[in-house]
Amino acid sequence: MPTHTPEACPHIDHLPAAPAATELAGLRKSLRRRKPPAFDYGFYGSNARLGEFRIEGPAPALRLHWRLADGREGSALVADLNLNPALEADRLAVGWLVANMFRLDGIHSCEGIGDPQESLRVMGWFAEREDRWRHWALVPAGHMRLPA
Repeated sequence: MPTHTPEACPHIDHLPAAPAATELAGLRKSLRRRKPPAFDYGFYGSNARLGEFRIEGPAPALRLHWRLADGREGSALVADLNLNPALEADRLAVGWLVANMFRLDGIHSCEGIGDPQESLRVMGWFAEREDRWRHWALVPAGHMRLPA
């Protein structure tokens, strides 16, 4: 069990910062087309120092709502975030938020596990989801393989 509160979590200071818009072109060069992360109705997360997000609405009109720690907030259809170039900055911000929350949850989930093999298995589960969200955050609009 973590011995700290979310507000005082020391791990947050070590989470990767979102890249600047000027860095995106270089980061995007090696990214391949992949499936987007799972957008499940009711999926949500919240952290006092990072922000919060939630997915609402009936499929296929799922809507992603977010509020970042710096006060920026927004809401958009998941399909628009995937396909609309005008929403790339929003996708980067909210995708990075979700990816960082997965990393943080993975760290906290492994804190109480004594067995190194089990710890690696648990961390791998969180890392896979973090990677999907971070990839989704970085790619240009229309780059993800969307389900039919």
